[in-house]
Amino acid sequence: MDPPSWTRKRTSSSADRRVELDVRFRVAGREPEIWRPESGRIEPASYAVDSTRTRVRLPMTEHDAFFVVFRRAMAKDARELPAVTRTTLATVAGPWRVAFAPDLGAPPAIVMPELASWTASADSGVKYFSGTATYTHTVRVPSSWRGRRILLSLGDVRDMAEVTVNGVAMPLLWKAPFETDVTGALHSGANRIEIRVTNEWTNRIIGDRVAPPGRTVLAQGGPPPFGARPQIPSPSGLLGPVRFIAVESR
Repeated sequence: MDPPSWTRKRTSSSADRRVELDVRFRVAGREPEIWRPESGRIEPASYAVDSTRTRVRLPMTEHDAFFVVFRRAMAKDARELPAVTRTTLATVAGPWRVAFAPDLGAPPAIVMPELASWTASADSGVKYFSGTATYTHTVRVPSSWRGRRILLSLGDVRDMAEVTVNGVAMPLLWKAPFETDVTGALHSGANRIEIRVTNEWTNRIIGDRVAPPGRTVLAQGGPPPFGARPQIPSPSGLLGPVRFIAVESR
């Protein structure tokens, strides 16, 4: 049987911060690429040949996972990519308007002076809300940002987010880092940012267990909690900080 024409290796990180790893693969003669399954993006990687192995430098974000693919013949024995710098251009402060999906116990909309978990609200409909809520804010972008690659970083999200910038929808964000490239959607002047955040159903189940009779939201609540200890709802919503970050090679 002929050997495969290319090799694929899965690589993952359990770290809760950005790390850079030097990994040695038992592959020779083929250059490495990083394949990201969540976006389909293919990226080159820095490497150097070490005897019969290839040492690859892998920059990894929090809890990252991707494939390292060796499919093309090497043009040379080493490749050093330019260093990438990240510069925070602006942090998006409040207030944020937050509109909640109807018929799920929350008010139609609230204004949040600053980002916080829904569970910190004194309104039980917000505190125990489960579903999708839409954050909206208008941001003014200076002309000096033109020509730069810009990411919108959402910071901490519980649990998934969909970003729309000036009506242009971005890919679903379901894991850290909650970042998306908004370069093509931004323009100088006012920009409308919409962030749809969806959490789990756990909080609404907990809320229905402590709600007075006739005030539950779900048609059928979950099983009673174990023991007498009250259950605590999980942090939910857009926690931030929300920032615009310029990514550049040097």
